[in-house]
Amino acid sequence: MGSQDDRIILITGGAGNLGRAVAEAFAAQGARLALVDRFLDPLNKVVAGLPGGAERHAGLVGDLSTPEGVQDVFDVALARFGRIDSVVHTVGGY
Repeated sequence: MGSQDDRIILITGGAGNLGRAVAEAFAAQGARLALVDRFLDPLNKVVAGLPGGAERHAGLVGDLSTPEGVQDVFDVALARFGRIDSVVHTVGGY
């Protein structure tokens, strides 16, 4: 993966094992992250462990099982970062 300097990446399932690994990889390349999951405490732990912490990245609580929930998450991410460059969707059943 090349440099992701200041790209805004929204990662669903951001507090899960796969989401955390993806977040760490993007953060190491300079991306700013909007991590989405259902519970705030696990998100806060992931964000705190990333370079730049909560000043650079955001943990967003949301329900992505409804169109309204998806819209709410995108609205909050856009309000925080002004844009979203990419989405990595790691949430769901495997």
